Amino acid sequence: MRKLTLVCAVLALGVLFADARSDLEKVKKLEDALVEVVAKASKAFVNFRLGSGVCISPDGLVVTNDHVARHSRNWTVFMPNEKTGRSFKAKILWRDPFGDIALLKLNTGGKSVPYVELGDSDAVRIGQFVFALGTPFATANADNRPTVTLGIISANHRMMGNYTDCIQTDCPVNPGNSGGPLLDMRGRLLGINGQIRVRFPYRVNTGIGLAVPVNRIKRFMKAFKDVRDGRVVRHGTIKGLALKGAPGDFRAVLRAKPQPAVVTEVKSGSTAATAGFKKGDTILKIDDYEVVNNIRFWGRLWSYPAGWKTKITVLRGGKEVVLTVKLDALRIRRRRPGPLPQPPQPSPTVFMGVLLKMDNGKVKVARIKKGSPADKAGLKVGDTILRFDGENVESASDFMRLLSRKRPDDTVELEIERNGKKLKLKVKLSKRP
Repeated sequence: MRKLTLVCAVLALGVLFADARSDLEKVKKLEDALVEVVAKASKAFVNFRLGSGVCISPDGLVVTNDHVARHSRNWTVFMPNEKTGRSFKAKILWRDPFGDIALLKLNTGGKSVPYVELGDSDAVRIGQFVFALGTPFATANADNRPTVTLGIISANHRMMGNYTDCIQTDCPVNPGNSGGPLLDMRGRLLGINGQIRVRFPYRVNTGIGLAVPVNRIKRFMKAFKDVRDGRVVRHGTIKGLALKGAPGDFRAVLRAKPQPAVVTEVKSGSTAATAGFKKGDTILKIDDYEVVNNIRFWGRLWSYPAGWKTKITVLRGGKEVVLTVKLDALRIRRRRPGPLPQPPQPSPTVFMGVLLKMDNGKVKVARIKKGSPADKAGLKVGDTILRFDGENVESASDFMRLLSRKRPDDTVELEIERNGKKLKLKVKLSKRP
């Protein structure tokens, strides 16, 4: 009996070890496949130094965030290669400040460049694995090889400020990831990482990242395929239409509470009236997308470009009616509600030795490193920085953006305010210690 028990135990252990080996082999195959996909996608990474981007066509179309690209109409950007990367001149074709996207074209000299394929952001599944490429905290600026981070899709079709129909992910993205790609496990582009949610003043991701969905980018690329002069393009809306609890004003919608998408007003002679909307209609769909409430209606609608034709299904008198609408241009009153600014990173070698803070709308010096260029120039804690080489400084991001253009041994002029008096200081920058 004891011999039989021993034989059974040995056989059981053999089965367990065999299962363990099988599982390890499966994990190894998954790991090898991921490494291969990441290596291929990384070749399409585009480094703006102030942020990230990705190439989406062999002739050099590049997508990034508007808050990365808006600082210049013409860029020198970098892509990885076997050494420290290769540089390209890039021109902005169009900008979308409200949706935080910019499309650029590399000057490739007629040669093909690595690129990623466009995926389907409407088909993403909550919980599916994704990975991000970027240069968080300027990590890729030395060799232009992107940092890779892994996570899952946390939610889709979020309404988060001007990110009106975005993807939410827990994939670690941080300042510098802005404009970089969010990709599926086949290396297809799902979205452009642009915003993060933070709890503390250090601008570190708390597990909530927001990406502009690729399907919205596809629509804008189709609608503005002939635009190549760097102009600002607009999102779409329907003028003259108001819904229960959420009229068509952007800021009012952000304050609204979710309710059924019931039409409460149609202004005479407006686009809404021409399209055939009636008071009391309940909106069910925009194209094939189901509308779950009033806020989601506007969020989805504002993800379309101006001039786009949409089919909107409404419930009227117990019957479904399909209306065709050519969208008006969405215009935001006052300042556009852009994403939380991602502070640009200075050159990895340039050094001033100053830490800034915002104080009642003013850019204040919070700390100065002893013996640094700022210290030698006479800058003091509490000084308000007004101008940097003649350009206004309205935020710490403005200051970092201007500093990022400089190199060691450059001399810059700071205009400051101290004890109610305006002063000018010359600061000779140095290499980072």
